[in-house]
Amino acid sequence: MRASNLWTEQEECLLIDSYLDLDKDQMKDLLPSRTWEAIRKKAKSVLGKNSTKRKRWSEFEERILSEFYCNSDIESIRNRLPARAITSIKRKASSMGLSRMKISHDLRRRGSLKALLSKTSEAYYWLGFLAADGWFGDNG
Repeated sequence: MRASNLWTEQEECLLIDSYLDLDKDQMKDLLPSRTWEAIRKKAKSVLGKNSTKRKRWSEFEERILSEFYCNSDIESIRNRLPARAITSIKRKASSMGLSRMKISHDLRRRGSLKALLSKTSEAYYWLGFLAADGWFGDNG
């Protein structure tokens, strides 16, 4: 076996500490010198049958998701659930029947919902949608 294929103690520690909590892309970023296949094989050898188990969602995490998923951007939700990957958050929300309001790429690119205050047809559409629903935010 070539020396470059050997795992360092630091890499193994990172793998053990992170594998069950991070998604594929995050693990590849964490271990950039390793392929995904190498990461999976090492996880299976180090973690054994536990290498495919994912951490169960607590009632607290589910409440956070229920409360914030529909009305918050994914990064702020991720900040509230630091032990969860974005893909895990989206998967759990979907299994709970939660969905987020779709906002066009143009509105997102401008920075936030402040773009709704601009005089565009899309802004008027969303303001009308919100007005018809009677809901504007946490305080009514």
